[in-house]
Amino acid sequence: MIVEENESCSIKKLIADETGLTLMELLGTLVVLTIIAGIGVTTIGKVIQHNKEDVGISNVQQAMNAALIFQTITKVRDTDKNQSSFTLKEVIEAGYLEVPITTWERPDKVYFIWRKNGSLLMTDEVGKQLKAGMKRSLPFEKLSTNQIYKLSREQLWGP
Repeated sequence: MIVEENESCSIKKLIADETGLTLMELLGTLVVLTIIAGIGVTTIGKVIQHNKEDVGISNVQQAMNAALIFQTITKVRDTDKNQSSFTLKEVIEAGYLEVPITTWERPDKVYFIWRKNGSLLMTDEVGKQLKAGMKRSLPFEKLSTNQIYKLSREQLWGP
């Protein structure tokens, strides 16, 4: 019995005297931390990209709102025709939309069509007008106000 107590005490002493980490424990910890960091960086990158794409959608919606105000105040209408049109560049130059110069690549290629029934349609025939990270926007044609307000990331930026 005394021998067993002595062995048990000596094992406890050895365990109590152990300090620091073994190389395997250290490497295991580093592997786990690397995996967690990799997942975090990827997730944060996706969140940032989605936010940039959402800003692009907001820019399109703001352009439509500014065009509605521009059309209402300036009454850009050709009553002899069923429709008339103006560009985003005209809306910006008239002061109805304040955007940084880098927001729209070619505002003169974004058209608004006012139809006699009172609806306003927006067309970006060229595409690639807006940037979200490395992505460029897709072209769209004759989207109504409601369609612009319901615009999704997939519609503006693709899959």
